[in-house]
Amino acid sequence: MVMDKTKKSSKLFNKIKWEDIIAHLRLISHDMVEFEQFEQVAQVYRSMAETFGKMGRPLDQRTFYLKTARTYYKVCKQRSEMKYSSEFI
Repeated sequence: MVMDKTKKSSKLFNKIKWEDIIAHLRLISHDMVEFEQFEQVAQVYRSMAETFGKMGRPLDQRTFYLKTARTYYKVCKQRSEMKYSSEFI
């Protein structure tokens, strides 16, 4: 009887609410944008894209993969500009 109860409770823990995960990742990314942590924002966007893929929403997945790429490009551009500007100082 105890084994049956534990099996049933383990099923409850396996239910994942993808919408809650997406909402939490949106909050995290918003805070990171405020503090200009763009490399970490790109990683959060990638996680969101993978989550949308697990949810079966390919358009949202593609959108967040594009956001990831744009954010990484922005980071690389900023680093190269900083490197270029520091050479002439």
